[in-house]
Amino acid sequence: MGRLTRILRDYGPGILKYGFATNILSPLIRLFGFVVLTDHFYHPIPSRCQLRDPAGRERALELINYRPAQQVTLATELLPSFAAEINDRSVIGASG
Repeated sequence: MGRLTRILRDYGPGILKYGFATNILSPLIRLFGFVVLTDHFYHPIPSRCQLRDPAGRERALELINYRPAQQVTLATELLPSFAAEINDRSVIGASG
């Protein structure tokens, strides 16, 4: 099995477009003063696909264990220490 076949099997056909864009197209376009941006979840500018998604839809975060019981316990322990700040309107107004 060739190297390209293995890459396509492991990563799918999209890897070819990504490789072409990052290794050939991007350096060529940079010569003209443009930058090719890839679609990455850290990128602050949403892609067109993300703009079509409803903003209020539920997002599945099943891999995150929020441990709600422990969150309530932590809030109960910390609340007395910060109650004065929470109830002080000047502090709330200062932060927005």
